[in-house]
Amino acid sequence: MGAIGRFTISLRLLLALTQMAAVGLGGAVHAVTQLSRTDTTYTRVLEQEAAGMVLVTRAGLHAHNDSRLLQSLFVERDMPARQRILGERDRAQRRFRDAIARAQDVLPKETAALDDIERHFETMFDSGQRIEAALLAGEDERALRMLQEERLPAFESFRRVAQTEVARLHRRMDEISEEATRKAERAWQVTLLTAVLAVLLALFLAAWLLRRTVIAPLDAVAARMRALEAGDDRAPVPGQERADEIGRMARALESFRLAAIERRRLGHEARTDALTGLLNRRALLETLETLAGGATPLLAIAIDLDHFKQANDTHGHATGDALLRAVAQRIRAALRAGDIAGRLGGDEFVVILAGTDEAAEAVAHRLRDTLNGPVEIEGRLLRLGATLGIAALPRDAGTPAGLLEAADQALIRAKRIGRGGVGRAAARAG
Repeated sequence: MGAIGRFTISLRLLLALTQMAAVGLGGAVHAVTQLSRTDTTYTRVLEQEAAGMVLVTRAGLHAHNDSRLLQSLFVERDMPARQRILGERDRAQRRFRDAIARAQDVLPKETAALDDIERHFETMFDSGQRIEAALLAGEDERALRMLQEERLPAFESFRRVAQTEVARLHRRMDEISEEATRKAERAWQVTLLTAVLAVLLALFLAAWLLRRTVIAPLDAVAARMRALEAGDDRAPVPGQERADEIGRMARALESFRLAAIERRRLGHEARTDALTGLLNRRALLETLETLAGGATPLLAIAIDLDHFKQANDTHGHATGDALLRAVAQRIRAALRAGDIAGRLGGDEFVVILAGTDEAAEAVAHRLRDTLNGPVEIEGRLLRLGATLGIAALPRDAGTPAGLLEAADQALIRAKRIGRGGVGRAAARAG
């Protein structure tokens, strides 16, 4: 697209300069007319291909969102929250189908490939419906088995089909661009043969105009493209306000930039707890896997709120959610630089830190003290308190998952003694 846009605008500027120089050669006019027709035809095709590719990419993002929401049903036990997740899944599925339908309108020649993508999604959808029904019926093990044996393979198959179609659209756009460039070059040669005098007379002015109106804007767009390739998607693409080929190219590139931002946002949401913004269990385990094996021992502090269920039952789930958000803020405030906090679910939190047992003890007592303070929710002062358990890797566990389990066992032992304490993991056998 960039080569076509640069070439076409150059010829249009050259035609204007030829007219200013009073060299009204019929051959040049005919050549430029043919070039304009070629450009219009291929630009329209390229715009359709680019729009279709964006729609297929968006459909893939909605399918990923549906899978993420389905997995969150395994963790979420609160029925109103589950109903909210089910509603979000319905919206993601509708948006997927809408994106595919719009892509079929834009790319009528791609109906078979798009139908194939939709069939794979419907296979995922049917599997998701069965998993959803099993979860709502309390059959968690059967739902997990269906997730592993049906849903995940179906999602992987869908992902491969969608990626294949996007790659094919990319190749098609390259082929169209190359064909348009060849035709534009032939028209350019005809124009050169019939308008050499006009080019010579207007060379200086053409160079100035090209630099100002074409090359500099294209360079700016190319710079943003290189930045996007390097992972920098912060700044919008310049030149979108233009009505010419450069503007269309800039707007198409902006669509890809926004899609990249959306993909990054979805990836962030998959690693964080939606209510508190802390890391979720998956992200905590990934972090522990990354940090394990270092020279400094890793420690986990499991945190359980002592009176959360009573407050939640007495004042309602909205108050309970507000309490959990307030607790998350207090945990963040009590940590040192480099410490990591996450929520495992319900009123269970965990802190990961590197250092000595003494450092972990100090952090645990600071957490306990800050969580013992009253929390004001809608004008009411509520007291929760917390019991904590500490475990170390590799002393108390051999794996990241084992570390979290050891910290939880230490917390349970502390509760047996009395709420509000800080327990330590028992010595590991062997």
